[in-house]
Amino acid sequence: MPVYDRFVMSISELEATHRTYEQHRLFWDFLLASYEGLRALVAGGFAIRRNERESYNNYMRRIREAYGFNYSSSIVEIFNMYLFKSPAKRDMGVLSEDKQWKMFETDCNLYGDNFLVWLLESQRWAGVLGHVGILIDKSSRGFQTAEEELNAGVYPYVARYFPQNILDWEYKRDENNRPYLSYVKVRDDDGYYRIWTSDYWTRYRIPEDLQTTKTTVTDIDTGQVRGGVTVETGGEQAIESDANGDNPFYDASRGRGEIPFVWLYNIKSKTRPIGVSDIKDVAYIDRSIITNLSEGEEVITYGAFPMMRKPMEEMGKGASGRGGQDDAGVTAILEFDPEHPESKADWLEAAVAEPIDAILRWIERKASEIYRTTNIGGMAATEIQSQARSGVALKSEFQLLNGKLISKGNNVEESELSIKRYWCMWQNRQDAFATISVEWPETYDIENLAEDLANALTSKTLVNSKSFLVAIQKKVARAMLPNADNKLLAEIDGEIEDEAENPKPPPINVAQVLADNNQDEEGDNPETDKPSPQMKGDKE
Repeated sequence: MPVYDRFVMSISELEATHRTYEQHRLFWDFLLASYEGLRALVAGGFAIRRNERESYNNYMRRIREAYGFNYSSSIVEIFNMYLFKSPAKRDMGVLSEDKQWKMFETDCNLYGDNFLVWLLESQRWAGVLGHVGILIDKSSRGFQTAEEELNAGVYPYVARYFPQNILDWEYKRDENNRPYLSYVKVRDDDGYYRIWTSDYWTRYRIPEDLQTTKTTVTDIDTGQVRGGVTVETGGEQAIESDANGDNPFYDASRGRGEIPFVWLYNIKSKTRPIGVSDIKDVAYIDRSIITNLSEGEEVITYGAFPMMRKPMEEMGKGASGRGGQDDAGVTAILEFDPEHPESKADWLEAAVAEPIDAILRWIERKASEIYRTTNIGGMAATEIQSQARSGVALKSEFQLLNGKLISKGNNVEESELSIKRYWCMWQNRQDAFATISVEWPETYDIENLAEDLANALTSKTLVNSKSFLVAIQKKVARAMLPNADNKLLAEIDGEIEDEAENPKPPPINVAQVLADNNQDEEGDNPETDKPSPQMKGDKE
C-alpha cells in the first residue's frame, strides 16, 4: 500500500493507479462502449476507422450513416434475464421487521433504488465489465440511538463503482496466511476520492481549477495514442482532506479493521480482483460487423449505379466548341462517330449483388458464432442457424449455459451475503447476520420442466427415502411456481415437511367400498368366494 497521509495528499498521489488497472483500463472502456452501442464506440475511437486513401469528408459521412446490431447488449441482457428469472430464496431472520432495513430495501443507495432491482443492475454491469465494486457506507454524523438515526433517515447504504473508478487496491495476509483487503481507493462520479485502509478512511476532492484534463484517444488494439491532447496541472499541489476518521471496524486484538468493500464478480478470473466479461470476445465480433455494414453501404453507394468511363483527354484537346470539356448525358452517350470507335462511351457494370451477398453471409456466420461462443445458440433465432442441430448438441449447450449461470449466481449470492454482513456490522447487529440466509438456484435448465417432472415421479418409486421425497417435492414446487415469493415458498416447504413427518392416511373412497361390499354379497368376488378346503371336501 502506498504510504499516504490521510490529512494531506498531492494530486498525483490521488490519481495514482494500480498497475493492473493501467493494463485493463482501455479494455474496460471498450467493453462499456460495446454495450452502449455504436455512438459510444465511435466517440471512444473504437470503430469506423478512416481508410488511408479516404477523404475526410467521406469518412465523416460514413460515421454519420453508420449503424450496428449491438449483439453485445443482447448477450448481456439474455444472461441477466435467465439468471434472475428464477428467484432466489431469501430469509432476513430477525431483521425482517427492522425499520431501518426496510428503509434500505426501499432505497438502498440513497437515490431511491430498490435493493433487489439495484442488485440486478449491478450484476448486469458486472456482466459487461467483468466485475463491479460495492462500498457499504454510512453517514458519519454522531447519532446516539437507532431512533435518532431512523428519524433522520440514516442507515447503511451501498455505492457501486465501475472498474474504471476503482483506482488502487492492495491485499495482505493475516496471521493465518489468509488474504484480506487492506487498502482501496475509489473515485465517485462527483469527483470525490475515497480511501479506506485497515486503520482509517479519508475523503478528498480536487478543486476544479486544479483538476487534470485528459482527452487522448488510444487505439484498443495497438495501445498507441490516436489523437487528442493531455493537459496536466498542479500534479504535486497539496490537497487537504475534507473528511476522515478511524476505521469503525478496527479490531485491536487483530491489529487491523475490515474494509466494507465487496467485489461483485461476473465470472472470476485468475487475477484477483479482475472479473471476466460476458462480451470479452463478442465485443470484437460486434465491432467487425459494424465495419462490414459500413463497407457494404459503400459498395451500394458507389457500385449500385452504372458509371460512364472513357479515355482521358488533355485540357483543350476535346472537340471544338466544347472548350475541351467532356459532355455527359443520355444523348451524348448514345451518339458517337463510327469512324472513331475510341470515342464510344464505355460503362462500368453495376455488379453489387455478389459482394453484398458475401458480406451478408459473413455477418450471418459471425452472428452464429457469437451465440455459439456464449453457449446460447440453442435459444437463438432459427434464421441464424446454418444447419439443423441434434438434440444431443442442444442438450450439451444448455448444460454449458446452466453451468455458467450457476457460477454467476454463486458469485451474486456471495456478494449479497457480504453486503448484508457489512450492513449488520454498521448497525452493531452481527448476531442478526447469523439468522440471514440467501440461496440462489442450483439449476437454470427450466426449458426441460416436463422431463424433470417425469424424472421426479420415476425417482420417487425407485428411491425409498423420506428426505429425498421432501427435496423432490420442493424442487417441483419451485419449478411449477417460478414467480412465487419467499413467503409462499416457505409455507409450501412447511406443509411438505409436515406431511413427511406426519403422513395422513389416504382418503376413503366411499363408492369403492360400497362396490366391494356388493360384490361380496353377490358372490362375484373371486377372492372372497373361494371355497375353503373343508367345504371342498364336504362336497366331494
